Amino acid sequence: MWRRSNRWRVEHRGIPAGRYGRPEEFAAVAAFLCGEPASFVTGSRIGVDGGLIAGH
Repeated sequence: MWRRSNRWRVEHRGIPAGRYGRPEEFAAVAAFLCGEPASFVTGSRIGVDGGLIAGH
């Protein structure tokens, strides 16, 4: 587990979710995009960034 040092707090200050994403969260998006529910998704950019882009 990461220690919550001052550097950790500074790096995460700009991420609305307050943390980095976990591997399983990124995998869930990839699995969705590979599956039938996403068959109509084309030419889209899907941000998996904890709201970082939306927050700026």
